[in-house]
Amino acid sequence: MKNLFDLDRTICLIDAHSVIYRAYYAIPELNSSTGVPTNALYGFINILLKLIKEEDPYSIFVAFDSPEKTFRHESFKEYKASRPKMPESLVSQIFLIKNFLKLMNIQFYEIPGYESDDIVASMMKQILKKDFDILILTGDFDLLQLVSERVKVLIMKKGISDVEKYDLNKFIEKFEIKPYQIADMKALSGDSSDEIPGVKGIGKKTAIEILKQFDTVETLLQNIDRLKNKKYKELIYENKDKILFYKSITLLDTDISIEIDIKEKPWENLTEDQKVSLKKFLESLDLKSILKKLFN
Repeated sequence: MKNLFDLDRTICLIDAHSVIYRAYYAIPELNSSTGVPTNALYGFINILLKLIKEEDPYSIFVAFDSPEKTFRHESFKEYKASRPKMPESLVSQIFLIKNFLKLMNIQFYEIPGYESDDIVASMMKQILKKDFDILILTGDFDLLQLVSERVKVLIMKKGISDVEKYDLNKFIEKFEIKPYQIADMKALSGDSSDEIPGVKGIGKKTAIEILKQFDTVETLLQNIDRLKNKKYKELIYENKDKILFYKSITLLDTDISIEIDIKEKPWENLTEDQKVSLKKFLESLDLKSILKKLFN
């Protein structure tokens, strides 16, 4: 099947943790006959197999969050501070999902001190240089920063099958700004999901209108006198250092050192031993429907 955006050679990048969380909370409690939780694993595998079937990617790479604190946590203690701890029944499934990816010959990355979206951004930068187009699967709107003529993003919404597809035109039509301005918008209006406060008194709509005039917060701060609204002018002037700081922690890191070995459809080139191991893995967890999809 031709992929959703008619790209000739597409590499899919998966923001694992956001996808796994969606699967975990979308699928009711599911356990193997030995009591091993498998709902997130089951959901993730189905999402992955659907992606392969519908998009027919040249290759796939997966990025995981590191359990260590990132530079964002170190510089801003409030960053994601109130997010609940990962449930134990999900922690165990992260290990299972990584095992499944290994058995499928799909490369994944987890780098101490970095979030998965930074890893995705850094992989994207390298892959674009190799003349591939990119499709990113995520549940995190921060990755919309990366949308371009050659980078498209699938945002997971409800459940595990409802996704919204963004190319550059759709992004601009919906948000009325350019993808790189997401960090500027959040610096001004804040982001409750990451607990970035922004400037109190400036909402999303106001931030967008300001960015239409000034493009970036740096340009805005250099030209505050050109802002006609006195209230906003005072708010921005009083919070100029905070605005630049909030932008710095919202921007994705595209310069992580990652070695990427691009192989065409590695999941189609399993050895007989790998196939046997994959079958045993799925059988041990009673994932019969997945077995049928892979070995029918």
